[in-house]
This record gives sequence, C-alpha cells and structure tokens, in this order.
Amino acid sequence: WLSTVQVAFYKPSDSVFAEAADGYKEIAKSLEGYVKVAAVDCSQDQAFCDERGVGRKLLRQGPVIRLYGYRAHDRPRLFKGRISPKALYKFVARNMPSFATVIRDGKDAQNFIAKRASTGAKIFLISKKTKVSLLYSSLSKDFHQHVDFALIPSSAHRALGSLKKHGVDMEDALLDEDALPVIYVHHPSIGKKPRRYRGKLTYQELRKYVNTLIKRLKKIKNEL
Repeated sequence: WLSTVQVAFYKPSDSVFAEAADGYKEIAKSLEGYVKVAAVDCSQDQAFCDERGVGRKLLRQGPVIRLYGYRAHDRPRLFKGRISPKALYKFVARNMPSFATVIRDGKDAQNFIAKRASTGAKIFLISKKTKVSLLYSSLSKDFHQHVDFALIPSSAHRALGSLKKHGVDMEDALLDEDALPVIYVHHPSIGKKPRRYRGKLTYQELRKYVNTLIKRLKKIKNEL
C-alpha cells in the first residue's frame, strides 16, 4: 500500500532539532504503521533538500518538518510549532486522509449501504467517539478501494435502527457500552448478520485481518 511520509529536514548544528531528536525518534515508534518517519541531514545532501524547496536560508530558521501524502499530487503539509511527540502526533492525525464515513442518522446509514467497494464488504466501527481516529483513518486509506469503512457513534441510535432495517443488525453492541469500541464486518458470503471482529484493536492486527478478508472475498468472487 502507498505510504504517507513525515520528513524532518535539518542540520546537525541546529540546536532546536538536537534538543528534539529524542522526541522525534519517539514519535517514529508511535506512528509505526500509520506513516513512515524520516530525517534528512541537509549538510550531507543540500542538493536533495534544495530540490524539495528546503534551502539554506529556510534552514537558518530551524528544522523543517513536512508530511507528504500517499498520492504524488498531494501538497506536503508543513508542521508549525514546538517540536514534541504529542504535537507531531496531532499534526499527523489532523492531516491523515480518511475514507471512513461517519454515520449519525438514518440518511447517512442509507447512503452508506448504497456504497459498493470492489469486494462489497463493509466494516463498521461502533465507538463512544464521534471523530475518526488516526488508526481507523489509516486503515480506511489503505483499503478503501476494496472495503467500505464506517464509524458509528454509540449515541447514533437512529443510525443503528436504520441499518437493522437494511439487514445489518449490530444493536447488541450497545448492551455493554463499556466494551466499546467494537468492529463488525458485513458481507453476504460470511453470513446474514454482521460478524464481530474478536482480535486486537491494533493497526497491525486489523491490517492483517482486513488483508486476509479481501483475499478471501476475491477468491470467492473468482470461483463464481
């Protein structure tokens, strides 16, 4: 899959980046799987930095951190502010493209049911949160051509009721709100009712699961 990349352009003599170096390494671990994190020493390859619009004059103001989208035509996003793991994480989360639909009411539910990704599979995340997380955004970015992704806030009772009318019954998820978030997968080939995902809610585990699901559904389609 195509990656989003965060790059720090710096010079070793820059005290600001020297102080933030440990934090930058820390954020690289926190963002593992979501984005690739890199650092470029412009004193070793100024031509490379110049080609990307990071000249000596700009570097005199301090390190330059940019987020490059997974599509070649996406304009890089510039990080502004004090460099810290928390600030960089928020920066990536804010700029990560999401292909997940937030279903809040019956109309949203109906429109989502009408969507058709290549496999016809749909993944629903039911959560107390109302905004799409970095993890779910990344997952939807990686697989949106094959699977439709939705986030349903647990407060959206009408949305769940509307989905039930369309044969997608997940209202049992609300019986124990302390167990949220939960994920359901819906596709006719795996049963009439949505199947609850029982694995770990980590990016790597979910990615393996969705990848296996897509391969399975493609195999079924080819056998028809």
